[in-house]
Amino acid sequence: MHQTSPADLFEATATIYRAAELRYFLIAGETSWLESLRIIDSRQRSWANRELTLYALGASHAVSIRHRDLRVTELLSCRDTFRKNQCLAEMAAADPFDLTTVVGDMRYRFRLTLHTLQGEDALLGHYPDEDQMTVAYPRQREFAAPVTRIGWLIGPSVLRLETLHTYPEEGAGIRTESVIEIS
Repeated sequence: MHQTSPADLFEATATIYRAAELRYFLIAGETSWLESLRIIDSRQRSWANRELTLYALGASHAVSIRHRDLRVTELLSCRDTFRKNQCLAEMAAADPFDLTTVVGDMRYRFRLTLHTLQGEDALLGHYPDEDQMTVAYPRQREFAAPVTRIGWLIGPSVLRLETLHTYPEEGAGIRTESVIEIS
C-alpha cells in the first residue's frame, strides 16, 4: 500500500477543516480547478475505455472519470472552487445520505455516512495494495493524525470506490461508497 505523509506540504497555520463543513459535489466539465485544492497524491487508471483519476486532497478527495467529451468528478470538500453551472448534485456531509443519478452512460450510486472513530479505522472493503491510497496529515495537538484512505475495485463495467476521512480532534469519521455502472 502506498502511503504519503504530506506534512511538508502544509504550512504551520494550515486551515483545520471540520467534518460538518464538508460538502459532496458531483461536477461535470473540466477539472483545472482541482489544483487549488492542494493535490497531495493521485493515481491514474484505465476503466472500460475511460480515464480514471483518484485524488487525495488537502483535507478531502476527488475522483474524476473521463470518457470522450464527458468528464464527471466526485468531490468531497469544504470548498467549491468550480463554476456552479457545472454542479450536477450538491449535499451537506453533516447528515448521512444516498444519491443515485445517471450521467451519460454511467449509473452513479453514492453513499455518505458519518461515524464515531473506533481506534484505527480502516476501509470496509478488501483492496489490493496497488488499488488503495493512504494519506496521513499532520497531527493537531494531542490527537492522532487525521487520515484519508481511498480504495477502488475496477471491474469490466463496474467501478467501486470507498473513502474514509478521519477527524480525530472531533472523534468523527466520514465514509463514502460509490458504485458506478456502465449501462
